[in-house]
Amino acid sequence: MQHNYLRSPTQPQRDPLAVALVQSWRQTRRQLQARGENRIAWHGVMTKLNQVSDASPQGAYGHKVFICGELTQSACHQLIGMPLNCSNNLTKNQKDQVIGTIRAAEVAGDDLRVSGFLWSKNQPELIRRLQANMELLGMFFEIGEAETRNQAARVWELFSLEWTGTTVLLKAAGAFHSTSFTIGTGVPI
Repeated sequence: MQHNYLRSPTQPQRDPLAVALVQSWRQTRRQLQARGENRIAWHGVMTKLNQVSDASPQGAYGHKVFICGELTQSACHQLIGMPLNCSNNLTKNQKDQVIGTIRAAEVAGDDLRVSGFLWSKNQPELIRRLQANMELLGMFFEIGEAETRNQAARVWELFSLEWTGTTVLLKAAGAFHSTSFTIGTGVPI
């Protein structure tokens, strides 16, 4: 085979649709609305320990609860990586509306303190609503399994539990009315 270097080589035929598609890819630039990281720090008191709850938690069938600090200390590790959720009306658990995650948990006196990150871009309207109403907000625990010595008792003293996450809600809607929820770094745990 001989090559003639004086003539330009013939170009292979290209599909016109493919050429138009490649040109449109080169011209179109995606404009991103959201900038920065998808997380905001939060912290709070998830539940009170060594005292009877102010109200009956969801799922306790009208019974108040008592959670021992020693039990909580031994189960704190279960909370790491668990979800933080919130309902639109801020009055109940809504496990399918996850807005963040727990990154740290510790017992401090009679408080179970937790902290983590909110996924601020996933639910921006709800996050803004939480930021505007922080003084009214508290937290509530979610338990998958729990055992009590006497199910007939007015107060269930838990001796075994499995944490499954936490919920942000109005303080008055929680089992313990003196819990807290704050968006921002504040005092890290």
